[in-house]
Amino acid sequence: MLFGSFKYLSKFSDFPEYYTVSWMVTHGCGADIYNLSRYEMAQNQFFPQMSERIVGFYLAPMAVPLLLPVHLLPLQHSFFLWFVFLLICTLASIFLLVKGLQLSLKSALMIWAFTCISGPVFESLRIGQIGPVLLLSYSAFILCERLNRPWLSAIALLPFLCKPHLLLPQIAFLA
Repeated sequence: MLFGSFKYLSKFSDFPEYYTVSWMVTHGCGADIYNLSRYEMAQNQFFPQMSERIVGFYLAPMAVPLLLPVHLLPLQHSFFLWFVFLLICTLASIFLLVKGLQLSLKSALMIWAFTCISGPVFESLRIGQIGPVLLLSYSAFILCERLNRPWLSAIALLPFLCKPHLLLPQIAFLA
């Protein structure tokens, strides 16, 4: 099974990054998440097959609260649930885009089809990146803007603090 394979996790996934940070923070080692040697030791504890490489934590510190629940279940189940969470975020994004842009059924089905064949969406799901969370955030932003809810729009963009440089297009749009 693809999701239960630790070889898969160590070769092609960003999940070890998220799991390690979640564990370190909840076990009192949060100050060390950017200390590469301590972080590597912790990551190798959970993913010993990664001894030849490391998936460093390159997200902003504001991403940590989003990642905290990742390690609450056993490692094998956490990865599968992370994938399901990302898939739900992707589906919810499509729903919010359709609502926010007031699209017809035909347009909604076209967005669904393009999302299904999209390389970036596929890769983001395959390697467990936070892209679907950011897509959901942006889709919620569009819907809240359509409903003229500026405070909700701002709150919808909070996940972008994980990657603050991606907020620049939104700031330009709002200006």
